Amino acid sequence: MALKDDIDIPLVSALGFVTTAIVVCVVIGTEALFYKVEKDFSDKRYETLEATNDTTVNPRLVWANQIEDNKKYAWVNPEKTHAQVPLDVAIKKLAENNGVKPK
Repeated sequence: MALKDDIDIPLVSALGFVTTAIVVCVVIGTEALFYKVEKDFSDKRYETLEATNDTTVNPRLVWANQIEDNKKYAWVNPEKTHAQVPLDVAIKKLAENNGVKPK
């Protein structure tokens, strides 16, 4: 029996394409599964933390409180020498003064 020296280019190309498609599907499927499991795990963890309703432990409540604090005007110290202003107002003032802090 004689050996065949020719390479079947269409067959090799088809096998390469199919193999690449399978590898891509496996990688995407594995990544999707990882993100789903990670999300389910974090949701369970946050549900447990939210049930305690403790703002020192629950990151979502801490962030919500910080966001609310960043939207209001207030005095930072009792001597009333430093004021807290909303972040968007502070950015506008800096932009109006070319980055120089207003006095």
